[in-house]
Amino acid sequence: MKTFSTRILRFAQISLLGLFTAQAAIAANPAPEFAKADANKDGAVSLQEFATAGGKEDAFHASDANGDGMLSPDEFAKAAGGKDRAKPGAMQ
Repeated sequence: MKTFSTRILRFAQISLLGLFTAQAAIAANPAPEFAKADANKDGAVSLQEFATAGGKEDAFHASDANGDGMLSPDEFAKAAGGKDRAKPGAMQ
């Protein structure tokens, strides 16, 4: 019985390690739309870059959660994903 419990514990540990590794890999590779919009490749999208990519200013400000004037990959996804916030056909 002890062997069975040990195997389950090891399986759980390996599963968690895989989950964390996958999450880190996803975070390290921003969406292609974000990479395209980030013209200067500084890891953030400015209002000017967002507008050049076809986004609306109100969507930018609504998605800039921390108010730093830049969109992180997560903030960009929120801004680009709002159908009512982006121009038709923009950033799709």
